[in-house]
Amino acid sequence: MIKWFKILIYFCFISLGTSQVCPTNDDFDLNLFVLPTNQLTLESLTNEIIEMWRVDVTSYADTVSKVRLEFQFSAEGYSEKTIWGVTGNEYLVSGLPKNFSNYDFTDGAGLLRHYKIDDDFESDMSSGYLPGGTYELKIRLWTNLDDEEVLESDAQIEPEDAICLNEVEDEMIVQSLGEVNILWPVDGQPDNAISSESVLYFEWENPGGNAELINYTLTIAYLDPDETPSSSISNPNNIVIQCEIEWNISDGFQNQNYTYQILSSESDPSIIECTENLSLECGKEYVWQVKAEENLDDHCPQCPTWNEESIIENFYFGSIVEGASPINTIENSVLPVFSWGQDYCSDALSYEIWVSNNSDFDDEITWQFSEVAGSQYQFPQNPDDGGGLGPGKTYYWKIRPNMGSGSESSWSEIYQFEILGLSLIEPQLGAQISSVHPTFNLEGPNDIFEYRLSLSYDIGIYESYVTFYNDEGVDLPFQYPTQDVEYGLFPGEQYYWRLEALDYDGIILGAIEDYEIYNFTIAPISITQPSNQSVGEGLNAIFSWEGPTGVPYYILKLTDEEDTELNSPFFISDDINGQYFQYENDDLEYSTQYNWNITPHDINGFLSSEIDNLFPQQTYSFTTIDKPLEDAPSLQIILTSSLDVEFTFDLINGADTYQLLISQSQEVDEFSILSDPIWYNSDITTTTYAISGEEAGLEFETEYFGQVIALKDGEQHSFPSDIIQFSTLSEEVEAGQAQISISTSNQDVRIPIISLTSEVLGADGYILYIFEDSEGSSIIEEINLSISSFPYEYINGIEVFDFEITYYIQILGSFEGEPLGTPSEIIPFNVPVQPGASEQPEISATLSESGSAEIVVNILEGLDAATGYTITLAIDEEMSNIVLEIDIGENDVSYTFSSDVIDWGETYYLQVSAKVDGSLFGQPSNILTVVIPNKPGSDEQVGLAVELPPASVLPQFEIIGTVTGAEGYTIIVSSEPDLSIVLAEVDMGNNLIITYPSDEPILQYGITYYNSAQAYDDAGPHGIPSSIVSVFIPNIISPILNEPFSWEETVPPAQQYQLLVSLLEDFSSIIYEEYVQGNSIPFSMDPFEYNTGYYWQIQGLDDNDLSFGNPSAPSFFQTEELDPPVLNSISEETSLLPDFTWNGINQASSYLLEIASEGSFESIIWSTIISETSISYSESATLLEFAQVYYWRVSALNENDEIIATSEIESFSTQSIFPVAGLSPSGGIESLTPIFQWEANDNYSNYELQIGEDAEFNTIVFSTSTDMNQVAIESGIIQSGETYFWQVQGLNSEGESISGPSEVISITAPSSGVIPILDPIDGVVVNNLTPTLSWGALEGTTTYSLSLAVDASFESMVFLEMVSGTEFGLAGNYTLVNTTGYFWKVEAATEDAVIISEIGTFSTPDQVSLTILQLDDGASISSTTPSFSWETIDGVAAYAIQISTDAEFSESINGQTGSGSFEYSGDPPLELGVTYYWRISPLNNEGGQVGSWTTTRNFTITAAFIVQLEVPSSGESVTTSNPSFQWGALEGVAKYEIEVSSNEDFSEIVWSSDEIVENNTSYPSSGAEPLDFGTTYYWHVRALSEDGPIGDYSSAYSFELSGSNTPQLEGPLNSESESLNPYFSWISINSASQYTLTLAGDEGMTELIFNGEGIQDNFFQYPSSAPPLEYGKTYYWIIVAVDGDGEPLGDPSTAGPFTTPSGVIELEFDYEDDG
Repeated sequence: MIKWFKILIYFCFISLGTSQVCPTNDDFDLNLFVLPTNQLTLESLTNEIIEMWRVDVTSYADTVSKVRLEFQFSAEGYSEKTIWGVTGNEYLVSGLPKNFSNYDFTDGAGLLRHYKIDDDFESDMSSGYLPGGTYELKIRLWTNLDDEEVLESDAQIEPEDAICLNEVEDEMIVQSLGEVNILWPVDGQPDNAISSESVLYFEWENPGGNAELINYTLTIAYLDPDETPSSSISNPNNIVIQCEIEWNISDGFQNQNYTYQILSSESDPSIIECTENLSLECGKEYVWQVKAEENLDDHCPQCPTWNEESIIENFYFGSIVEGASPINTIENSVLPVFSWGQDYCSDALSYEIWVSNNSDFDDEITWQFSEVAGSQYQFPQNPDDGGGLGPGKTYYWKIRPNMGSGSESSWSEIYQFEILGLSLIEPQLGAQISSVHPTFNLEGPNDIFEYRLSLSYDIGIYESYVTFYNDEGVDLPFQYPTQDVEYGLFPGEQYYWRLEALDYDGIILGAIEDYEIYNFTIAPISITQPSNQSVGEGLNAIFSWEGPTGVPYYILKLTDEEDTELNSPFFISDDINGQYFQYENDDLEYSTQYNWNITPHDINGFLSSEIDNLFPQQTYSFTTIDKPLEDAPSLQIILTSSLDVEFTFDLINGADTYQLLISQSQEVDEFSILSDPIWYNSDITTTTYAISGEEAGLEFETEYFGQVIALKDGEQHSFPSDIIQFSTLSEEVEAGQAQISISTSNQDVRIPIISLTSEVLGADGYILYIFEDSEGSSIIEEINLSISSFPYEYINGIEVFDFEITYYIQILGSFEGEPLGTPSEIIPFNVPVQPGASEQPEISATLSESGSAEIVVNILEGLDAATGYTITLAIDEEMSNIVLEIDIGENDVSYTFSSDVIDWGETYYLQVSAKVDGSLFGQPSNILTVVIPNKPGSDEQVGLAVELPPASVLPQFEIIGTVTGAEGYTIIVSSEPDLSIVLAEVDMGNNLIITYPSDEPILQYGITYYNSAQAYDDAGPHGIPSSIVSVFIPNIISPILNEPFSWEETVPPAQQYQLLVSLLEDFSSIIYEEYVQGNSIPFSMDPFEYNTGYYWQIQGLDDNDLSFGNPSAPSFFQTEELDPPVLNSISEETSLLPDFTWNGINQASSYLLEIASEGSFESIIWSTIISETSISYSESATLLEFAQVYYWRVSALNENDEIIATSEIESFSTQSIFPVAGLSPSGGIESLTPIFQWEANDNYSNYELQIGEDAEFNTIVFSTSTDMNQVAIESGIIQSGETYFWQVQGLNSEGESISGPSEVISITAPSSGVIPILDPIDGVVVNNLTPTLSWGALEGTTTYSLSLAVDASFESMVFLEMVSGTEFGLAGNYTLVNTTGYFWKVEAATEDAVIISEIGTFSTPDQVSLTILQLDDGASISSTTPSFSWETIDGVAAYAIQISTDAEFSESINGQTGSGSFEYSGDPPLELGVTYYWRISPLNNEGGQVGSWTTTRNFTITAAFIVQLEVPSSGESVTTSNPSFQWGALEGVAKYEIEVSSNEDFSEIVWSSDEIVENNTSYPSSGAEPLDFGTTYYWHVRALSEDGPIGDYSSAYSFELSGSNTPQLEGPLNSESESLNPYFSWISINSASQYTLTLAGDEGMTELIFNGEGIQDNFFQYPSSAPPLEYGKTYYWIIVAVDGDGEPLGDPSTAGPFTTPSGVIELEFDYEDDG
């Protein structure tokens, strides 16, 4: 038989048309109606209430018709007519329908005359639904049908007169129903949470059946962690949505951004609508279920309904964080940076990060960081928060958002990373170090705050350590100190060392066992003299050794042979600083072995052997030279049996064997040795020797004499010992073997009783042995017993023996304390099981009836042997977490655990153990469980309200929900939403309202505080703490700046203010700081420079000089530009000594005048500093030239000689018409008919030449006029040996002089017998170091010998030169020495004689010493146009500089300047990597040297100070008008100079700064020309020292300014927001990873209220956890687009204003008249 289960079925009735059995008859109409239900059962078919189907019969005949109805129901698998019946006669009235239902066609209805049902069908369907299949329902209408025509048994009609009037037939297709199977979402896990960015839908299978009749109920509930899924979905408080879903609705099932989609079994999706709002919270876990239910309300309200529920499934919603780092990386820092990308909850307030050393995060070493803002977080260095991770350790981390709703969001997946490990590199593992001051070093990760070096003598024991700090300049490598340590290191010793990484509280990073321990050995001491165990050392021994370096000193100890440990040395040396020592005492003995050692001492005087005896020093020995025979050994002879003896004697130094002798006579020879021995042995090597009497030929009861002699190498080494007499015993005396028996004491089974069953003859006692093993190799105890001690009870067995262990016993006879005879057999002694060890107490444990939390324990049945009990109370069934253990006496049968140890609501486990004399005995009792109910009131929660009074920072707390049994309440105040940081705990007592006490920690402005109330009673906290209630302390409004230096004070006002003034906008170059009471300070130019831009800022301070709120926004100001000195132009041509005047300024302390030969002032001819406003060109300055243009300028200087203003550049011209110049010859001439010539000048028409005998031209010997620039003199005018003077005047066309006569030139005509010396003579002081020497010509020669010396005898020659002509210039040949007198003469030879001139004398000018300022000797620079400077010297007109690639200056670049500095022009270019040499020399106004060259210095041009630009890279598109610049940092640089230009040649600078101390800066938002979007800019940087540039500008990078990443605001803008939690929206930026929204109370964004970071979308709702906004107030907001690292992508948006609602509700009433 088929067993039918309760299966839901689906009916599909398909009309088959009218059967052809009955003819068509229009007079009778049959209509069959079937209820579309899934409830078709045999019971429902026979139920008169439920109308499962109905047939309507209508007659249209003219008369009343008598009819009968035949019913046939056919089910598959059964007989064709499964149910069959025929009614009695029914009468039909024309036009009046008559109804027949399923009940009418049952056997019990009384309508049928004939009825038959298939027995199997009836049995199978007695309970349950029709199975799936095809069924047929047929109704026929008969007339004239008699019962005889009805064959009931065959269930058929055989009509004779009967007529079938009509027939209706339907086929029923029954489809089996399935379960409501859930498809999605299923099996929710945190890492597959449904995100709010995806389509959230719920999908299940249609169970089948008639879908139009099935309604669904979708229920979604929050899964309470303390409840099961079933109880959570049944709890109305947890349900977030419950939808009644009708299948035929197709308007869409949507809510907010989520679509809920249900699929039919044919996968035909239908969208249905839930009329309730769905509000899922990000990060929570939810459960859901679908219930399917049949709806027959429109068909059969009274019919029972079918329903089926799905299983309960779960899902997590939102908050999965993606894009995390680090993942599977090795981090090179113990403070790794965690970063992450997008999460699916746009309303995340912050993030929570867990970092652990295990992936389960269940270890003690788990860091939890909550309230992490932004998209990255660096592991904190503060030990309270983290301190750093352990090098070489693997860590795991995960992250989840904080939603601020009190719910926990989902964790990300678990990520793994590793911290780079420490690698010990010095000393290497197992290395031997040749110094007691080794160097320690390692390689490891960055950001380790400090290290600790641990040194140990043992791998597990650390006796000393040294700690050093990286940021305090004590860097690795580290050498073990030579002082200030507790212990030094010692030669030959092995040490273990470890370097531990610490945080800044000195806490180790990671676990101590994670750090490698290396060992090393200090090189040992090597003994060189005497060698160990050497023999024959003198009595004044010499000791020497070798050892490691750095040992402060040694100590030598000397002791005798027996003192091998040198515990009692008889000699200890003084400090030995070397490695050599000679023993000079006279106390060593011959042929004696001595032990000695050499012990190194550390800096504190410790010996290694004195440090806890860890390192005992090695002991060496030596033997002194031999001396005559040693003293005689002492001898003892012992009888070990009747006939056997044992010799015992002293050890003799130097002896290698001994000779034993036995004699029956005492006669000795001349050496006192027994002369007639009966036995002897000369090969004895031990000092105890047993002799067999039988082998030695001894006899019983006989007297003998013994003796011993020490031998060495077979020769006598000592005097013979004394002769010892002994006698053997009688033969009957035999020792034999002892026999024992063992029994157990009645006192204790651990006490054996040893009985002596057979004695040892001759024994006067026995030795008792107790063994652990049967071989007797492990002795527990040895006891000497007398014969009377037997039988002997071994009482010690109680303490020594353990139960269930076998021990072994033996005895040995003794005589006078010496062993005698043979030991007994070893007898076992078995200790049995302890009596009563298997029994256990029987106990009970119940809750006390006192009403308190107490447990009563009763011992129902104890153990007889017990002397007490231990009662154990635990909180786990394994009894591992013990609360309390109590010992009670053997007569105590009950104990009560009071409420001091018992807590309400806990479960406890109890067990009792018996004890005997304090030791556990037997088996513990069974463990009993006692459940303590919850304490009254413990399930009640405190209600708390918090209010902040106006203008107060002291909130008011009110208890609005009390707890039963509470004695008072405590308010917990925290700055964290999870109360992880408690700022204050305020005890309210029994008051219900209290104000935050003023003596508690001060609450800070702009901070939200989180508060909770906890009730308490006399036992402590009671009930459930209140929900966390937040209160916001409004922000401090920052100062608002006015003109320098005044400002609007903070709100509320600060105690004082700090004024900061900086050259840079980031305040990295502060030049002025002031503390001010009030809101202004007078402006003074004293600390500032004129025409300079500055940034200033105000910071409010509190009573403790700590920051009070945020500082003001920086403001820029420019100091006044000074009017420069105004030059009085030199409009006419001037002389070579022009006058300069100018109009000065009041602020100048002095002026710098500079004259240059070109407008760029690269070649300065003369510069001077004066305090007046006029000066004439100095005669000592470089001589100006006629007809030249020169340039001049004046700079005003302050009191520090710093330039504060510079005039315009003016030019002037020297006279273009000037006396004739370039006259030649001069001095000695070599012809009496010379040619006089001069420089031609177009200004002159003719020239007049005059030659006179005197300089005043009183006597003119020759005068002529010519239009040429030369005149040849005829013979006879110039006389031999005479001196003449000549000059030339320029004449105009009329013969008039234009500029006066030229310079007067003297000449000396050749002489016939003398060489006159002309210049310099008579001790004149020349004006340079390279003067020209001139003399008169000697007729008959043109070659002269010129001598120059520093003495009149010409012994100290400077030079001797052969010269052609009558003058010799030292320039380019020789340079003389300052402040020195010189002697010179000229010699020449004619055909007749050698002529020698007189001696001329002159002196050089005084020494001029130059002080070089820069460059330093050996300087390494990166500038190809280096600057050189020196201190100027009064009277020096100019300075020459030489630059060369060789120190000899064989080839050089020459320059000249009239100032104290020279900047190389770059032509020819200097090369990288080449060493250049340079020197300076002072010059007079004619360009001649007046001092020697300075000491040669050198410099090298390298790329070391060439800056490498980094960000922005060249050609990069920059999206912010305040771009950040960064370049590679350089060592040895004081600061940097940056220039930004709008063109590539930097001819137009838009911003520059030379005060940048870091390798980065940002373009200022004020004080510089704003950058324009769409424009290309160029930037470069150079390095500066304190004195100026030390490198060329870097290569220029370009960047283009683009405004594509500046957000455009959408709303709210210039309008009223919809609430105090407005929605903000803006146009998204494609490249943005997230956004930052800033809200302020002013347009300048200084009154900061809220800063929201990490916003993922382009819309954001102001969170309820943020500082509350006020009604009717205008606020301003901006948006900044940022990248994945949280860096801005462009400029902030413009500030958008909006106004919050007024908070006033307007009501409008309409009134109607009563009528």
